[in-house]
Amino acid sequence: MKASISEKFKGLALVFVFLIQSLQADTRLVLYFSHLPQSEISLIQSEFKKEQSNSTNELITLSTPGGLAADQVEQAMKQFLTPKLSGFPILYAGYITITDSDGLATFPLRHAQQKLYIAVTPDIKMIHVKGSSFSHAEYSPDQAVALSLYKCEKLDDDKKQPFWKVTKIDKPDTNRINPITTVILTHPDNIYVPEGDIMASKGEQLILPPIRVIGTQDKDLVNLRLLDIKPYFEQVQSEQKRVNDTTIQKITTTF
Repeated sequence: MKASISEKFKGLALVFVFLIQSLQADTRLVLYFSHLPQSEISLIQSEFKKEQSNSTNELITLSTPGGLAADQVEQAMKQFLTPKLSGFPILYAGYITITDSDGLATFPLRHAQQKLYIAVTPDIKMIHVKGSSFSHAEYSPDQAVALSLYKCEKLDDDKKQPFWKVTKIDKPDTNRINPITTVILTHPDNIYVPEGDIMASKGEQLILPPIRVIGTQDKDLVNLRLLDIKPYFEQVQSEQKRVNDTTIQKITTTF
């Protein structure tokens, strides 16, 4: 699945609005989860309908039981292609948060490099746990635990316009998680990270390219595992404050 030009630019507007309205002065790391572009969703639905029509020689209408079933299948597919954006746990630099209903997640930025790793895996291993602390975290040594890992570098083109260079990479031999990694705790089949060169924003805030949500496989199981991990990370929470009828400000706090 290749990232189209429209896909690379789509979704950034919501992130920009979030940053403009944010009351938090601290420099932030911002992740934005979204659905697949509508053009791709429509294409998948069209291909599905084509396969359905090729599998039968009968004309099915909504007035028939078969038509009702087909309509229900279409609705189920729509829900399948647009899963909930909320509830994805993310770890970064000793912090933990979950995506909100808009698919947004933010952290205090705790590294200076214009580079970051994105790991998508349902489980990690805490090393040398003592009390409420640990020395570092590692990817699970269990080969059955799926992992997708990406390197994101923020660069400038010939016109000094910033862009992200996103590349899928192999897991390190040591399994050790690099400190400048955001770990999305979910099965990799649930997440699509567009690769290639993707437009980036200017400014101090580090806004990652949009991340596509394409499933919710094993979400309940991940939440159970999260109970063992959560106590070792500081929670980040966002609350919304309505300023007027058209403006909502978002305050991000750690505690």
